[in-house]
Amino acid sequence: MNEIYTTCKSLLYKVKQSVVPFKFYPHRATLNYYTGCKFGCKYCYAWFSMKNYNIDSKCFPETCIIKSNAVEVLKEELNKKTWHNYPGIIQFGNLQDVYQPIENKLKFTRTILELLYQNQKPCGILTKSTLINNDIDLLSEMAKKNLVQVDMSIACLDEKLQKSIEPHAPVYSARFKILKKMSERGISTGIFIDPALPIFTLDAIDDIFKMGKECGVKYIFLGGIHMRYWKYKIFQEAVNKVYPNINISNYMDFKQQVCLNINHYYEIIKKSFSCSIKYQLPFASTDPQYTTCNFNFGSFHFRHPLIYDYLDFLIKYRGKYVHLEDLILYLGARYEKTFYTSLDWFWNNKKLFDNIQFLNINSDDDRGVKYRLNDDYKLNEYITKIKSPFKL
Repeated sequence: MNEIYTTCKSLLYKVKQSVVPFKFYPHRATLNYYTGCKFGCKYCYAWFSMKNYNIDSKCFPETCIIKSNAVEVLKEELNKKTWHNYPGIIQFGNLQDVYQPIENKLKFTRTILELLYQNQKPCGILTKSTLINNDIDLLSEMAKKNLVQVDMSIACLDEKLQKSIEPHAPVYSARFKILKKMSERGISTGIFIDPALPIFTLDAIDDIFKMGKECGVKYIFLGGIHMRYWKYKIFQEAVNKVYPNINISNYMDFKQQVCLNINHYYEIIKKSFSCSIKYQLPFASTDPQYTTCNFNFGSFHFRHPLIYDYLDFLIKYRGKYVHLEDLILYLGARYEKTFYTSLDWFWNNKKLFDNIQFLNINSDDDRGVKYRLNDDYKLNEYITKIKSPFKL
């Protein structure tokens, strides 16, 4: 792999309020010190990041750009008031796998984790690598203070397909093995089904939940799949190399980007929800009506509000109009300032409750935005069949 060393002026970035992760994901900040990833996953949306360095996107699996001064910059940032007082979760691995093979050589992830631990900063790690085993001792210590949540990326269980679409990543069986080991060491773990693949994810859902339960994971989250047209061709070729007779385009929508067809995506969501009940393993997706997860584990204790929290509140006061001050009173004054800033932004965002089926929410603007959940049979069905298994 080609290694290119560069320097950076900053390392920590806050998640923009306008992006999807702000609504559904627990973290509010990210850090990236590697660009490019040896695993070379054919579906990965992050290949475009190479263009920031005037390098062809297709070089993403062959080139790693390393911010050589990352540790020094992070030390400086954590001493600044903005980040010194930042109480939220810092996410690793949103543009690459921080435990790709080069980590064995540089150990940047280990050093940065030690720095966050010293500063008592909670973090989340998304990986598909067994190299995380090297840091289990440190992660175990962080876990004692709820300073870490480790999610393992598992998209399906077909290892023939996996070798084609994730050519240099560890096999799925190895990922489950390391999940079990981390869970046994007291580290809060989860499975991030990301991305949800056409056909193959649906076929594997039941076994993923079953094996996740056996490994002691705390929850399973379902992500989506989205990529640009040129990238979809690469992914499609990798699938057809193993399954030449399967036309995955039948399961995709072709709009501004290529993504999973919404009907097929909901098949996966609904089957995942059923498996969540079956195995008593919390589940979350980008559709809050199919969530049995309260995010009350690992570093998620330090999260800012997500859409699920608003729904809990609205269900409690169903049939009545409620305002933002009612929500603040309901939560109490136990959070820091930025939590309530986030709360306010969400409450006044008209798009907050997009795509929530069965829930009829009314709002008006005479005294700011106010909401009411109509207390009808649809809502009662939602509470009984969906929220009751873990949340009520």
